[in-house]
Amino acid sequence: MQRHFTPGRNTLFVQTLFFLALILMSGSANLRAAASDLDSAREAINAMEYSTAAVKLERYLKTHPDDIRSLLLLAKTYSWDNQFDAASKVYDTLIAHDPQQAEYVYGKAQALLWSEKIQAAIPFLEKAWSLQSNNAEILRTLILSLKQSGTAEHIQRASTLGKIALKKFPNMHWDLIVD
Repeated sequence: MQRHFTPGRNTLFVQTLFFLALILMSGSANLRAAASDLDSAREAINAMEYSTAAVKLERYLKTHPDDIRSLLLLAKTYSWDNQFDAASKVYDTLIAHDPQQAEYVYGKAQALLWSEKIQAAIPFLEKAWSLQSNNAEILRTLILSLKQSGTAEHIQRASTLGKIALKKFPNMHWDLIVD
C-alpha cells in the first residue's frame, strides 16, 4: 500500500510540531534566564552587592516560588543589606513552610534583634533554643537578649540559662555573659 501526501493533515502535523518546538524553546530561554538570575545573585552576594542580589533573587523566585533554599538566601540577603523588616517577612514565610526548622526561627529572631525589637525576638529565640539546644550561639544570643530586655522575669531566666550554658558548654567563654 502506497502512502499519499495529504496536505491538510501533514501540514497540521508540521505546524503542531513547530509550535511545540517554539514553546519548548521559550521555556528553555525562561529557565536559562531564571538560572542566570540565581547565578548573578550569588555573584552579587560574593561582591557584597546585596541590593542587587535581592532584586535578582526576587525575580528568580517569581518563577520558582517553591525554591526554599533561594527563599532562605533572600532572607539572609535582606538581612545583610539591613532590610530587616523585609527579611523578617521572608522568615515568616519560611517558618510557615517548616515551623520546626531552627535556622528559620533563629533567622527571624536575628532580624528582629537587628531592628531593635528585643521583646519580639525573645519568643523566637526561645523557640530556636528549644529546637536546637546543642547550639551555643543561639543560647548566647538568648541570654544576652533576656538580660538586655531588663525585666525581672527575663533576667531570672537569663541567670538560669547561664547556669545551663556553663554546664553544657564548659569550653565556651561565658564570663562576660553569665553572672
